This record gives sequence, C-alpha cells and structure tokens, in this order.
Amino acid sequence: MLHVDEPAYIEPTKKQKQKFFEFLRQLKNYSFDLIIAGALNRTWLDNSLLSHFEATRQIVFGAPNVKPLSFSSCRDVVVVDEFCHETFKYQVLLKHLDSDREIHPPKLNIRPTDALAGSTILADLDLAKSLLLFACQPEHSIKKTKSGP
Repeated sequence: MLHVDEPAYIEPTKKQKQKFFEFLRQLKNYSFDLIIAGALNRTWLDNSLLSHFEATRQIVFGAPNVKPLSFSSCRDVVVVDEFCHETFKYQVLLKHLDSDREIHPPKLNIRPTDALAGSTILADLDLAKSLLLFACQPEHSIKKTKSGP
C-alpha cells in the first residue's frame, strides 16, 4: 500500500504536480498486481495513478449516477450504492475479488480497558452512551492521522 501525501480533493499546485509526477517516475520499475480506487468520485490523484498504470488490473467503485472515467479499458467496476455505508462497499469489493469466500459483516471489538476509559470519560461529562455523535474529518489526505482514546 502506498501513501501519497498530497491533498486529493484540492487542485494541486504546479510544485505538487511536479512532486507527484516525480513519484510516478520512481514507480516505473515496480509492477503491481492490482490497483484499487476506492472513491466513487475520483480525484486528480486517482485519475493520475489509474492512467499511469493502465496495463495493471484496476478495480474502481462505480454507481449508477457517477460517470466512469473515459480512459483505460482494463478496469473492473464494482457497482455499489453511492449512499451505502463504507463497510458495505468493501464487503462488495471483497466478494468481487473472491466470490467463493463467505463475507461476514464487520464487527467492532473494543478492548475492556478502552471500554472502561470511554465509560469514565462519558461519566465525567455526564453523557449517556446512546446519545453520542462523533464527527470525523472526511478527507483522509487532509488529516494524516485520525486517532483517539
């Protein structure tokens, strides 16, 4: 897995483009079995990577109301509802990659020490567990790390 430290949803500056294309030149000696573009609305970053590796098998998410990219004839499109939960999208992707595998819904496991820490914080703030809302930065390339207690 590669991490590119550029904001994908913001039009890149000339310097950022140069840096990214230098990165692509460094990748020319590598071969990849598969490239997955997991965003329904692809960005300049997705488009650049996909077009640069057209000979590599590519899987992209698609939806009825999202226009597919016009270049590259070698990609699989995994059709998902645009508004379904991300975990469901990746279950569909896993089934696409291995149709014989039984795919189980994701399950959140919280370590007892973390559950106790969370309960302590909620009690200190006088909050009920069932009335919580967490808002996270939706763009992973703007926030490098999302973490918390």
